[in-house]
Amino acid sequence: MSVVWQGMWRYDQVGLAATAEKIRTSRLPGGESAFSYEAVLRESEEKDHLLIPAIVACRDSVAKYITNPGGQAFNVISGMGIPYRHYYVSARYDFLDAYFGVSTILKADNMCMFRAIGEDINIEVTASEQWKLWAGFNTPAAQQGAWAEEDGSKVTFHFDGSNSSSAIYIIGASKIKSLGDLSTVNIDGTQAKDFTTLIRVEELVFGSKREGYANNSVTDLPLGEKPYMRLLNVENFKKLVSLDLTGATRLLRLLAYGSSLQIINFVGGCPVQYAELPTTMTQFKLMNLDKLSYKGLNADTGIVVESMPNITTLRVENCPLIDVVKMIRDIIDSQEGNVVFRHIRITNRDFIGNGSEVLEILQLGIGGLDENGNQVEKPVLTGNYLLDEVIENSDIEAIRNGFEGLTVSTIIDAYIKIIDWFNAEAYGGEPYYPEVTLDNVGEIMGYYNGETYEEYLQRFAEENMDINDIVNSK
Repeated sequence: MSVVWQGMWRYDQVGLAATAEKIRTSRLPGGESAFSYEAVLRESEEKDHLLIPAIVACRDSVAKYITNPGGQAFNVISGMGIPYRHYYVSARYDFLDAYFGVSTILKADNMCMFRAIGEDINIEVTASEQWKLWAGFNTPAAQQGAWAEEDGSKVTFHFDGSNSSSAIYIIGASKIKSLGDLSTVNIDGTQAKDFTTLIRVEELVFGSKREGYANNSVTDLPLGEKPYMRLLNVENFKKLVSLDLTGATRLLRLLAYGSSLQIINFVGGCPVQYAELPTTMTQFKLMNLDKLSYKGLNADTGIVVESMPNITTLRVENCPLIDVVKMIRDIIDSQEGNVVFRHIRITNRDFIGNGSEVLEILQLGIGGLDENGNQVEKPVLTGNYLLDEVIENSDIEAIRNGFEGLTVSTIIDAYIKIIDWFNAEAYGGEPYYPEVTLDNVGEIMGYYNGETYEEYLQRFAEENMDINDIVNSK
């Protein structure tokens, strides 16, 4: 409660008089009296300095753009609250600046730029909203505009490339969904280019599989943040060796057939489902890609690759659809006679196989990677290796000791296989045993070995006890 209010409440004339005198004699930081004309004017200016420009801007906007090309009643903005009014006025100014092509919209941070090779250049742009897009050459000066009516509208810019000595620029990059098939204009990699401003683009088609097409000049392709991009095509980009896709958080398809890519960095968690890759790849770093599969060479889904003769490093983590055993086998087979495979890291997986590929990893002297990507001596496979064939105990021990974090066990399928082999190979004519299934394998093994399957497992464990276990069991 203020001193004045307390004085009024108590009818304290002496207190009120003292307070009034104190107010009269007080001075503001500027030196003037608190009740002076100058003080009141300054107070009014300070309180209203945000309100007055907003009102002026609103009225000015109505006066300028009362008949606007977008067909919207702009004067309704006058009734909006101050916090929203600034946003709508700014957006409206941008819209009209784009429409009339005035200088405020011609900003580098809203401009896509590249040099196209050819005399007849047509670029088909798909807009993400109603907007006026502009395009042109810097030298010689030439500019043209095209009106996109709505989201999804396509506009075409035509240039005579023979008259250009510099890059094409397209203004309104943040409003673009697609630049069409840019393989038809063949981007010049020796000149400056910038596609990072295309923050709402949904597809970028730079390359092509068509006969005779190749881009022999682009060596790098900075993309920046691409949160809406679903498709990227760099087919037959012969000088492009690496690709950073860590900004493509929604990428679904990557087409890189015939390129010279060696390394691709995907962002973990992106929903990529199809990646058509060249044989030039030297590293597979696949982490947290739960929609991406590998089913073998020349598959029609997932990772599609003809062969992998140049892979030196394989890292697969949290990619449950990738058949890592098949991938390892295909890499080794692709490098027959010239093995360059050097490092492997696969974590938290169950592997099923006959052990041949992991034994071959040990024979080839392939090392591993730690969680930071640093090289370590032992290959890293963490999880369970389930043998579906019976192999020598010495090989089992070699696998257990040769890998970091791998456990090995033989599953019952292995024994079914060996009995089936005996039926087919060791005994002619009618099968010596009936068809082997999980239901009767115990009975059959009991007949074959003179012991039940459970007795066999116990005997196997005892025969493979080390000296400490034997001593402790007595």
